[in-house]
Amino acid sequence: MKFVPPKKIRIFNYKKISCQLILETKGLEVTLLQDHFDTELLFELESMLTWCLSHTEVKYVLFNSKNNLFSCGFNYEEFQNLSKNKIIKLYQKLHNINETLKALPQTTICHFQNGALNEAITFALSCDLKFANDSADNFQFNFLDNGLIDASGLLSSLYKVYPDFIRTYVLTGISFGIDSLKSNQINVLSAEMLSTICASIAKQSSISRVQAKCAMMPEKNESQNSKKQMFELLSATLEVEDFKRVGEFKNLRELKEELSSNLN
Repeated sequence: MKFVPPKKIRIFNYKKISCQLILETKGLEVTLLQDHFDTELLFELESMLTWCLSHTEVKYVLFNSKNNLFSCGFNYEEFQNLSKNKIIKLYQKLHNINETLKALPQTTICHFQNGALNEAITFALSCDLKFANDSADNFQFNFLDNGLIDASGLLSSLYKVYPDFIRTYVLTGISFGIDSLKSNQINVLSAEMLSTICASIAKQSSISRVQAKCAMMPEKNESQNSKKQMFELLSATLEVEDFKRVGEFKNLRELKEELSSNLN
């Protein structure tokens, strides 16, 4: 029998993401059109998610990319020309997007493809379901190498869910593959199962699905406290400006002397 691709209808006129309704399974496919996050892409994601909140007839939202990797996260070289406040606002926006992903009435799905870096992994882990190619081997948290920390939810809410995994790969900065995700109890399904899973979701009761997702939501107060602490740490990290001198980071003795001098 000849394979017939599912019929899709494009909606919205975004520049950084492409959105298509999948009619057969009542899903929304969101494809990233560039390899990194920036202000415009985050704005488009935020706008699209707002639309999803009021369109509960959509059963699932599938995120993928036109590139080999799902995304590289933020392009840290672009931070060189941004103020501290603008960088914080970028992380705040991404943090809000990640929290919205957890609260959507739809089942959220991310296809890693062959991997992802930094904040893009955080985004994917905020989704309900994760898929990847069986040979996916290009994952890495290397923001410490660039004098930064990830304030988009990785070191606050997600650390509570995957503590050993995040501690190991953030503090080493080494790359890892799909087997490491699975060995740390992160359930990443084979990309070959994607169409079958989407068809299964399409058959579910929308009301029951929303109720199930509500039952799995974290405590709001705990999430807010973690977010506040994380952005205080990010602000302090940016104040040191190590991200502007990669490879020549300020040592703790220098920082202590500067702080003492300012106090005097």
